[in-house]
Amino acid sequence: MTYFANPVHHYTGKRRHRVDIVGLFTLIFLLLAAFPVYGQETPPVITADNIARLQPVERITFADLPAEAGRVESGWFAASADGQQIALLNRDNGIVLWDFAQGGYVATATTACGDQPGAFVDGGFNRDGSYFVAAYLAGATGYVAFHPLDESQAAGRVVCDLPALPLRVWPGDTGQAWLEFFPNDPQLAPSVGLLLPGAEWDAALIPSGPENDADSFFRVGRIEPPLAVTATREGVVKRWNLETGDVTAEAQLGALPGIGQVNRGGDQAGRYFAWVDGSGTALHLLDFETGANRSLTVLNGKSVPFLWLTSGADIVIGVNVDSELGVTAWDTATGQVYDLGVYRSCSRPPDRVHLSYDGTTLVIGCDTGLDIWRVGEQ
Repeated sequence: MTYFANPVHHYTGKRRHRVDIVGLFTLIFLLLAAFPVYGQETPPVITADNIARLQPVERITFADLPAEAGRVESGWFAASADGQQIALLNRDNGIVLWDFAQGGYVATATTACGDQPGAFVDGGFNRDGSYFVAAYLAGATGYVAFHPLDESQAAGRVVCDLPALPLRVWPGDTGQAWLEFFPNDPQLAPSVGLLLPGAEWDAALIPSGPENDADSFFRVGRIEPPLAVTATREGVVKRWNLETGDVTAEAQLGALPGIGQVNRGGDQAGRYFAWVDGSGTALHLLDFETGANRSLTVLNGKSVPFLWLTSGADIVIGVNVDSELGVTAWDTATGQVYDLGVYRSCSRPPDRVHLSYDGTTLVIGCDTGLDIWRVGEQ
């Protein structure tokens, strides 16, 4: 049975100084009069027209985090839809919440069902960045925790005794969370369920489409829910909607993809699939709507461990290509290659790379911290 826990939900955050309101408005007026307010503008969406100006603009260095954040050593992170909010994971399974609009570090949140906190599995921000939802393993079951971004908001909630072991979680509408499960009972199938704002499930769990497809040989990694992509041994790639369990498109490829990514955001979200074959021969772009696939550039065996596709599918972004410490981009119309420079110094390859849902922000995380890349003025 699913129930609410009495959450052990601790927040440790900075208290911000109160500012006299008249003085504040005076200061803002003087700043507006003297300088353009670039920081208040929405960053441009990354496109082929501005890709040459994609550059590191902000940074989170783990060694400089306040003591309240705990010890952060992993470059795993989650980013909000606009890239302004970041969640990190410390060694104690605490969620370190960061908001650039609030000046940086916000709080560290920990939760538990019962006496012992669980092991973090997955997490993500809701669309407006007001809370972070996380899934944890706890013994033979798991739980979900909703962490509000700011300590001034209402306390988060915890839902214990999940019906199976959580594999992935992604927020739905306000207060909702979708989860993909792997069952404890081997006779049961992997499933997907929607947790409502209370502690109830929307309906019976549905089978996970990609995890129960007998024809699929493997599932392409790093595809953001609710989409998923699988490939058969014969090179047929299928695009899935995890929330319905349905195949929404499929196409035949000439080789099996070693890595791939769909475009996100906008009216054409999920239509295009950028991929590299398992031998690293070439970079390709598939149009799921027409089934047309074309080669963009020859790679000659270069590895592309992190691959992202802009919302308009006009630029493919690769990070750590051929194990080099840098960011590379390819124009899907012209084939032009952009060497955009190096990211922060790391002692190992990145742990995670993410392009924000709105297409404005590329985040690169490794053992020393995070780099935030956006389109700059020059």
